[in-house]
Amino acid sequence: MIIKKVGFGPHRFLWRAIWKLKMLPKIKIFSWRVGHNILPTFDNIARIRQGLNNICPRCNNSEETLIHVMKDCPKAREILVTGGLNNSLLDRNYINCIDWLGDAFRDKAMDITWVELEAFKEGLKLAERLKIDRLIVESDSAMLVNAVKKRRTNISILGQCVRKECDAFSNFESVQVNCINRNSNYTADFLCNLAIRNKNDLYFDMEYPSDIHNIIIQDVINGG
Repeated sequence: MIIKKVGFGPHRFLWRAIWKLKMLPKIKIFSWRVGHNILPTFDNIARIRQGLNNICPRCNNSEETLIHVMKDCPKAREILVTGGLNNSLLDRNYINCIDWLGDAFRDKAMDITWVELEAFKEGLKLAERLKIDRLIVESDSAMLVNAVKKRRTNISILGQCVRKECDAFSNFESVQVNCINRNSNYTADFLCNLAIRNKNDLYFDMEYPSDIHNIIIQDVINGG
């Protein structure tokens, strides 16, 4: 409980993202220790124990700081590249590991937001084809929802893309956009995953498929 209260300041986005992840608590604790640079690297130990060699034992090339262990050491880079992290996050220079982690989480969140934007665009196109007069769009991406609501003043690339799509939809002023907690809307989550797994579209009105009946009932009970 004490650790969860830590996260107010320039890196609060990182902490909020970490605490919301569905993973083992010990991994969250490890991430917190990385963010606060309190892991026993040779550089940290050398600050306490005078005379200790703080050179990285894996590459014997640089001081074993936390950012070196996690990103800059050739051995660490090999692992990161194998895991798919082969982009500017490896090439940028960082002094503090928490800044690197923060950028990694922000880049991942932005990737997800662009995916959500594509879904948003397809939803508007579908509403246009079906001649829907009133449309309610829900997303668990607060970044996308804010970009839509502030599209007239948002000068970011995302904001301009959102504005373009909204202006193209003739009846957009009747669209209501809400941000939801995905965990509280089981039906939306289930349908999205169902569409992704089957790679198809499914259209229905109030006569929804029987296989999602129980999920809809549960959603109503939970106030979703």
